[in-house]
Order: sequence, then C-alpha cells, then structure tokens
Amino acid sequence: QLRALLRLLTLLSARELQDLLACPGPQEGEPATSLDIPQVVLTGLHLVIPLISQDLLKFPKLCRQYFALVAILFDVYPSRVALLPPEVFSPLVATLDFGLIQLDFEVCGSSIEALAALASFHVLATKGGTTGLGAHLTPKGPDKISLMAHFLELMLRRLLFEDCKRDFAEQAADALLPLILSDPAGYNHIGHSLLAGQVDETARGRIAEALTFLISANGLTQACDRINLRRFRRNLHAFLANIRGLLRSK
Repeated sequence: QLRALLRLLTLLSARELQDLLACPGPQEGEPATSLDIPQVVLTGLHLVIPLISQDLLKFPKLCRQYFALVAILFDVYPSRVALLPPEVFSPLVATLDFGLIQLDFEVCGSSIEALAALASFHVLATKGGTTGLGAHLTPKGPDKISLMAHFLELMLRRLLFEDCKRDFAEQAADALLPLILSDPAGYNHIGHSLLAGQVDETARGRIAEALTFLISANGLTQACDRINLRRFRRNLHAFLANIRGLLRSK
C-alpha cells in the first residue's frame, strides 16, 4: 500500500501531467481552475515520511520509488519545497543522507538529482535577489555546519575515500557544483579539514592546488548551466586523479 501511494504521488508530480489535471471552467470563456498539485504531493509525502524507516528502505523497489519521487518533487517544485516549515523540510531532506550512501545506482542517482535540483534552485534564486532556501540553510548541530556544506562534505568524502565508480563521479558533479556555489565558505572549511590531516608540506601543497583547480580551472564560472557543468566534470575527474591516492596513503 505504501509503495502504491508513492507511485501515485510520483505520477501526480510528473511535469507531463500538469495540463491534463487542469479543470475547465463551468462556462466557455471563464478561467480554468486547477488542483494545487504541489500541495497535494507535499501533503501526501508529509504523511508518508514518518512511515519510511531505514528498515523499510532496505526493500529495493520501495526505496527506488521513494527517492524517485523526491527527485521529481525537488526538480519540479523546488520553490514549494523551500516554503515548507522546518518540521516538514528537515526530515524530508534528511532522507537524502541515506540515499546518497547507497550502492544501488538508481537510489543514489535519484538522491543526487534531488540534491542538485535543490542546490541549483538556491543558486538561481539568490542571484535573482530572493532568499532561495532561506532559513533552512542556517547552520545547525554542534559543528554549526550548513545544510549545503553537510551534503558537500558527505559527497566529497565518498568520492575521495571510497571506491566509487566513474558513473558516480559523473552524477555527483551535477550536485557538487551548485553545492559549492551555494556555500563557498563551507567548501573552504572542508578544504582546510583535508589540509589539516596532512603533515607533509609537499602533500599539503598538492591538495591546496587541487582544491583551487576544482573551482577555477577550464574557465569555470559561477553558473549552473550545462556548459559550466561540463567544465566542472572535467575539473572533478582531474581533481580526483590528482589527490585521491595521496589522501588515502597518508
């Protein structure tokens, strides 16, 4: 039943369904009315999240269905997600912690897509003069780390210290760039933590150069468009090739 509800919410979230769900006015010439689909989906998801335990997410089909829904929701309705109250937003986004560390390609891929959509929305919104994710990014926890920096560190550490396939790096790049643009101070903090673990000056110098290379080489700009994402992917592959072995051998 839970999986069926997730499938229904996913169907409602699809872009292609929006026009089909518009209800015509009672008489010709009157404005059409439509369902508030984002609210329907978000309300449904709010009811579902308390039922989604890590034990349930061990069922592959249910897990894939859930994270596919989250990815679509964040991609199609990021502004509505940004307006969610903290008690709804926080547990929803927190499920990405689980999705991003899964070995299942679909689950991890959907989680990355969701994160990329949310971070890209924030970058574009702030450039347009609005608050984007606003108070949701306020640093929390004992480390006082922001939401974007938290996910940035999670993904970078997985890329640097785990045996990830090239496909993961390709996908991760689409989220890493907007995450870095959303919180450059968080990126610098992560860089300092990587440097702090090195005692060899030569190694420290190589890591520092690689961290700068990642965010500046190949004409990289402050945009999240396709051209810039391609540049960042090239930078990321070179970055990993340059320092992954160095960090693991310390």
